[in-house]
Amino acid sequence: MSDVLFIYPNALEIPVHPEFDKYERLMRDFAEERDLVGLAWGTMVPPTAMLSLSAFLKENGISTSFLDFTVECFLGGKKDKVLVSALRKENPKVVAVNGMEDCFLSELYNIAHIVKGYDENIHVVTGGVSATTRDSEILRKSVVDFVIRGEGETPLLTLSNALIQNEDFEKIRGISFMKEDRIVQTDNQSFLGDFWAKMVHIYDLNFGINKSWVKNICKEIYRGAFCGIEAVSQSVLDSVSKSYKSQDLVNYLNNAKDAGIHVDGGYVFGLPEDNLSGMMTMTRLACRLLEEDLVETPAPFLFVPFKGTEIGENLKRHGIEIVNNNTDEWHFFPPNPIASTKYASAEEVHRE
Repeated sequence: MSDVLFIYPNALEIPVHPEFDKYERLMRDFAEERDLVGLAWGTMVPPTAMLSLSAFLKENGISTSFLDFTVECFLGGKKDKVLVSALRKENPKVVAVNGMEDCFLSELYNIAHIVKGYDENIHVVTGGVSATTRDSEILRKSVVDFVIRGEGETPLLTLSNALIQNEDFEKIRGISFMKEDRIVQTDNQSFLGDFWAKMVHIYDLNFGINKSWVKNICKEIYRGAFCGIEAVSQSVLDSVSKSYKSQDLVNYLNNAKDAGIHVDGGYVFGLPEDNLSGMMTMTRLACRLLEEDLVETPAPFLFVPFKGTEIGENLKRHGIEIVNNNTDEWHFFPPNPIASTKYASAEEVHRE
């Protein structure tokens, strides 16, 4: 039995580029040969954002359980049966479903439909980046009851307590819901301080007892870094307000190599000022950096003009035209083109 059941969708069902699996296998073989860490080991990671929310609720007296469809389906489970079984076992008052990415929206709608079909009195809640920017769309298109906008910890805790105890929730900040066929958006949450992490603080009173353990942790932190190379054209970098100079890139990477740091490099295709020639140049550079051991793993990403971002909200100003509105494919390795730039068609961007 639990008050809140957290659900993470099946990431293995996201439609991806036909070359993606081949690329993943190649990079894993490459990583094993060279004893690398980082992106070379694949992109599947635990749903840490939702797990931290679950832990926060537990710390504050709310019992929780977790259902990760990626794991369940990988082990051969059928989503409908697994979900109904979990609902029957946990008998939750609230079901919280991941709403971080656009590509999970249809899965969110499906999960909410199954939950309500099982028991219409269960409250379905979602949150995350995509949910925050698409709260009205989600509430109108699905049977989701509440969307949490922005950071989730405090509003989810407050909302869960209110729903469990049948108390009023309409004054909780940072939530959206339907009332009498209209959408209600409460006041935004207050954000304190700068949320960009500038250091990592490991708080452990026993941290230094086992010296070899500490050395191993520091060694692994030192071994890997992810570098957002993103583009090689200065005009492209300037168009997305990047503050570094493209000509300094090789110098930065050489410094990292000299320090013994292994770097994974991320390259973004389809930024506003991208043209076909520039993207081809970036591809050649990615190959050269790999050959020279300055970048251990090349990671290509397709630029997606997500709603809520500066570019996504001002498409015409940036010369971006969306050609694919299927949000199931709105991620960095989609099977089909997403958007064109000022100088390159969506098909050219996707092909490169």
